[in-house]
Amino acid sequence: MDYPSSMPRALTTIAVATALVLGLVVGFFAPFRELREVTVTETLTITHTVAGGDMRTITVTSLTTVEKILTTTETVEVTREVRNPPLMLDLSHARLFEVVFQDGYKVVKDANNRTLLLIPRGAAPPAGVGGIVVQVPVERVVLLSSTQAALLVRLMEYRPEIIDTIAGIAWGGEYEWYLEDIKEALEENRIRDVGAAWQPDFEAILALNPDVMFIYTFPGSTLPAKLDEVGVVYAVDNEWLENTALGRFEWIRFLATFYNMDYEAWLILKEVEGRISEIISKIRAADQPPPKVAWFSIFKGKVYVSRGESYVANALYDLGADYIFKDIKGTGSITVTLEELVTRVIDADVIIYSSTRIESKEDILKEAPELADSKAFIEDRVYIFAPPYWQLGLAYTDEWYLDLAAILYPELFRGHNLTLFKKL
Repeated sequence: MDYPSSMPRALTTIAVATALVLGLVVGFFAPFRELREVTVTETLTITHTVAGGDMRTITVTSLTTVEKILTTTETVEVTREVRNPPLMLDLSHARLFEVVFQDGYKVVKDANNRTLLLIPRGAAPPAGVGGIVVQVPVERVVLLSSTQAALLVRLMEYRPEIIDTIAGIAWGGEYEWYLEDIKEALEENRIRDVGAAWQPDFEAILALNPDVMFIYTFPGSTLPAKLDEVGVVYAVDNEWLENTALGRFEWIRFLATFYNMDYEAWLILKEVEGRISEIISKIRAADQPPPKVAWFSIFKGKVYVSRGESYVANALYDLGADYIFKDIKGTGSITVTLEELVTRVIDADVIIYSSTRIESKEDILKEAPELADSKAFIEDRVYIFAPPYWQLGLAYTDEWYLDLAAILYPELFRGHNLTLFKKL
């Protein structure tokens, strides 16, 4: 804007001097970070020119000091005489474990918030640091679940010899195995079956002398106390409690740190993230109406549904679906009445029956005959879990997303063959 020449112009000169104190951020791989508080002091010298009543100018100079507290994350290149600065594994999705690197060893918090110290094999534990000592890379492990085995198989893409470190696994002789390396090792007795997951053979586990046993826990589980009693070192892997599919998959990094394969696990995660991002982008670009989805199972007369904040629900939201139980808060599953199920499912576009135990739609109708009139039954869009689901669904989370996308948007993913789900 132009001002008349008879009026004085307002002149403002601002000089700002800023002093910024940076904390050290040192990282050697992309998956690490350090967070800290930064204090910023700004000194402002402000000169005002104002018009006086008698047209004389008056100059007013004021000095202002401003202090700010900022929380920031920055990556800078610095040089400092520090051999092994502490670094935290920068987790993108998982919430229930933690890995910190410090002075040549690792401090790991497992899902039960227990502290494990991962010490280079042959090195002495650090003085004055509490925790359960595990020498790494581990050479002998016992597994409690097939999902743990599947995640280790993914790590075998970089280090095939990991198969030789698996000394035992629960339910080894009971499962139908879809992991060929595990199946072959069990058949050749290179991996031993250590019994049922909730009551394993402790003598067999002790005889295997593992560096660590990977377990999971649930309300009322007595396994941790028993392992403490017999002196077996264990780490709690509760990926099943995460509320996103990628959060569950990121537990591959928990297992990997015991093998000193942190970087390889990060690379695998980034590959899976990339594929899922491509699937979601394709769906969003198509801008199709959201399909209404029901996800449930019926067992001994009880109806089980995934809650609205579960990993199932969050994946469906990622894929643009309308989940019919989205209003039920919380994670995990919950039981509802058969009447409520029928009321909600009747106009669902897709039904996913979360079990491998049935063979046909008629098996579902035996439990809930009213579903015969539902839209999904009439339009032949009813699916169940395929047999490999429980072993491969977690380890190949990107394939799990792709299968779901093809179920929800068959026209967009024409020609895709389902591997983890099966159409009835």
